[in-house]
Amino acid sequence: MHSTVAVVLASLVSPLAAKNVKSATPPMGWNTYNAYNCNPSEQKVKLNAQGLVDLGLKDLGYTIVTPDCGWNARTRDSTQKLQWNTTLFPSGGKVLGDYLHGLGLKFGLYSGAGYLQCGSQDIPGSLGRRKDSATKC
Repeated sequence: MHSTVAVVLASLVSPLAAKNVKSATPPMGWNTYNAYNCNPSEQKVKLNAQGLVDLGLKDLGYTIVTPDCGWNARTRDSTQKLQWNTTLFPSGGKVLGDYLHGLGLKFGLYSGAGYLQCGSQDIPGSLGRRKDSATKC
């Protein structure tokens, strides 16, 4: 009898719980790739993020700003982790994230799933710690 009650309760609660985790829209925002390919910069990201706010797009749900291919350096750090390209992003990720959060936006970050970023011959991706073999996108 206890198991029957548990099943009935679970079937009643389950639809309610699902409604609490659904969002009204899919994740929406702005990604650097379509405008800047593998050449984004801190200045470009900040300018476009401010544009989302100024044009009212943030209020419509466009809340995620994502630097894409090119945010990271062409070399890994001493522990073989991806690191910020300090020429294009002199303040680094923490400061950029703080800026975006200050605008009420969320901070996304893209990295290619292969050894190299898609469309790049020398910017490392997330897979492994080698950059000597490219993967197809």
